[in-house]
Amino acid sequence: MNSKITTYFNRPRATKKAKSSTRTKTRRKAQLSDPMKYTEMRGLLIFSAGVLVFLSILSYHPADPVFWETSRINQYAVNNWLNIIGASIARFFFAYTFGYASLIFPMYLMAYGLAVMVKTIPYEVLNRVSFIALFWAYFVALVLAMPESLMTGGFSRSYYPSGLLGGITTDMITRFFGRFALVFLSAIYLLILLMITFDFRISLISILLGRGVQSGASFVTDSSKKLAASFKNVSEKVKDVQWLPETPESDPVAAAEKDKDTSPDYFDEDDYAAPVAGFDEVPSEENVTMPGSKAADFLPPSELTQEPAPPVPERDIRTVDEPVPEHVQQFPLPEGNYAEDEGIIMPGTQTELDFQREQERIDYDAQVDDALSKYQLPPLDFLDEDESNTKVSREELMANADLLENTLAQFNVKAFVKKVIEGPVITLYAVRPAEGVKINQVVSLSDDLALAMRAKGIRMIAPIPGEAAIGIEIPNRRPSTVYFKTVMKSEKFANHKGQLVLGMGKTIGGEIFCADLARMPHLLIAGATGAGKSVGVNTMIASILYRVPPSDVKFVMIDPKKLELSLYAKLKDHYLAYCPEIDEIVITHPQNAILVLKSVVNEMEERYDILSKMGVRDIVSYNARVEQFRDSDDNQEYFRKLPYIVVIIDELADLILTASREVEEPITRLAQMARAVGIHLIVATQRPSVDILTGLIKANFPTRIAYQVATRPDSKTILDMFGAEKLIGNGDLLFLPPGTGKPVRLQNPYVSTEEVEKIIKHVQRQPKFPPYELKLIREKVQPSAAASKKVAQDDLFEKAKEIVIRHQQGSISLLQRKLKVGYARAARLIDELEEDGVVGPGQGSKARDVLISSYGEDQ
Repeated sequence: MNSKITTYFNRPRATKKAKSSTRTKTRRKAQLSDPMKYTEMRGLLIFSAGVLVFLSILSYHPADPVFWETSRINQYAVNNWLNIIGASIARFFFAYTFGYASLIFPMYLMAYGLAVMVKTIPYEVLNRVSFIALFWAYFVALVLAMPESLMTGGFSRSYYPSGLLGGITTDMITRFFGRFALVFLSAIYLLILLMITFDFRISLISILLGRGVQSGASFVTDSSKKLAASFKNVSEKVKDVQWLPETPESDPVAAAEKDKDTSPDYFDEDDYAAPVAGFDEVPSEENVTMPGSKAADFLPPSELTQEPAPPVPERDIRTVDEPVPEHVQQFPLPEGNYAEDEGIIMPGTQTELDFQREQERIDYDAQVDDALSKYQLPPLDFLDEDESNTKVSREELMANADLLENTLAQFNVKAFVKKVIEGPVITLYAVRPAEGVKINQVVSLSDDLALAMRAKGIRMIAPIPGEAAIGIEIPNRRPSTVYFKTVMKSEKFANHKGQLVLGMGKTIGGEIFCADLARMPHLLIAGATGAGKSVGVNTMIASILYRVPPSDVKFVMIDPKKLELSLYAKLKDHYLAYCPEIDEIVITHPQNAILVLKSVVNEMEERYDILSKMGVRDIVSYNARVEQFRDSDDNQEYFRKLPYIVVIIDELADLILTASREVEEPITRLAQMARAVGIHLIVATQRPSVDILTGLIKANFPTRIAYQVATRPDSKTILDMFGAEKLIGNGDLLFLPPGTGKPVRLQNPYVSTEEVEKIIKHVQRQPKFPPYELKLIREKVQPSAAASKKVAQDDLFEKAKEIVIRHQQGSISLLQRKLKVGYARAARLIDELEEDGVVGPGQGSKARDVLISSYGEDQ
């Protein structure tokens, strides 16, 4: 018994904790081995991959770098939402399949992932729908590629919106079958897709057309019936009106009614209330009159028994010439030509003049507002596309960097290339010298480096501002052209907050560079012939035309060469300010240029007077205050909104050589003072020498542009530093912003003459604006040469003449002794006698010959 009990109590037992752990392990094994869980995980991963691919394709940008294109040394900001991986994925699907229609692939992944997770969508249905959607995506790609293919005739420049498959298909069809075949086959393809997807039948087209024709015919029939009924009703009403008899002039009631109709200021409630009260009563049968009776028969019986209403008194309206009764002349009027009624303005009075001026002002503002509301800025379609996509490969850049380091090492200069910045024309190599190497050692090797790199010229920046490196600018062997359209459609130009924004071009790094002329405030341009100076001036003018309407800016153009700016004479009714007295719109003659510059100076002074009356400091505040006055109802003094004036001088050297003092003075005054009133100068010359660009002119032009020049002194003259002689031409320039000591190297955009003509023709088709005329300032009449000579003669001239003739000796010492004057005055008297023909020219130390034998011969 004891042994059995002991054995029972000593046997091993399974505790509650052990049982629970066993169940948990079993459950975990079951969960891990559950195929449903792995299926949902797989579906979730597929769905997530589809979402990521969808986002990458949706945010695709052609300029984003990808893994298999390593030619981009500069890592610009990636626009794709998934960075460089998303850009690479999007490039593959977008560029090489269906373009935007390639979104069907991630959508299929997302649908397939959902089908795997929920298992409610049969795979057969999903595959069929995906197959049909793939054909629809192909059709969308064809539609996206169709405009480019139709425009280029099957030679598309890029397959950006459509992808490779859609672009190649449309190009092949257009190139070998024609444009009509492309549209026709696309329509057939659409019908086939509709038949496959929606069970569409071609017979439905005829049914729909028949229904449309039937509904249109019924609409026309109903409209004609309604129109005929309305004409019938109108004709009946006209007949009823003509049936009523005319009211005789002798009837007093009719006369009273006529007086009421002809006097709008007269209104008597009693006269109008009586007929209304009469008509409210129900007439008896005996009072009912038939048409054709007299007008009095229509009145109620109560009105017939009354006396006829007295006629309405007429208003006492007299002209000024008629005599006024004595009871009216209660107060004496002051002297002058006045009218009795308000609103009557007598001719010749001051009130009429003020009214006419106010009307002119209102008309001017109304014309400007009306033309501005209809004016359209030129579209970008007039500009050529940037077809060149020439870029330096990564291998060539690395080879140039190695060659640069090896060349420096040959001259015992240890340095390494820190950074390479590729531009459209110039590539900047940032070279960092080793410790102990002087900057002059690298700068002195510029010619040797140019020889080793086979470059046209090398420009060095020693050092680069803000960096511990020396910049070496080397021209590309295959430079690319910067087109003007690239600058105009950039975000920097569109979003710039300046008033007169100029699209200057691209920097060395390929970034768009813009500047505001209103902040410069004046621009001085110099460069040799053929360096791109005239193209640069055209791009500046076109930049303003693309951004500013004619109401806000006017040009004054001076072109002594008669070639560069003559095209813009067609903008007379829109953008040009001119003097009506001068027979030129674009000034070409130097004397007319002097008159126009003086007129602009007078305009500047008048504007300063206007700003002083308004109490503002610049043109921006003035125009804002004018807008406030227009919006308010206060009777303020009239002020007209002032536009900016841009004075463009294409060749300053020709004007300076013709009339140096007369040209330099107004230019200097404008450069010193005209900024606040919105007048800005753009002065260009191809001769940057010290006799043309004097110190007085340069001191007032802080912003300068230097194209390629011939010599280092020319670069020193325009930029106050060397470097412009190292430029390579064709729009390569150095831009010196105001307030900085280091110029920025830019590549000026190219705009052709054909593009400028398209822009000008577009502006000519727009509504005309009121002319902006400048007042011609004429010089005072100068006295004749004889009169000025007589005024300028010395008081002792006649005595000196008598002494010289009497002694027959033209000597300075003789006049000093006889007239008791100094040497200087005696010498001036001898010179005046020579001008008058009394004595001959000087003969050294000898006395002059006297040409008159006796006094009084010339009288």
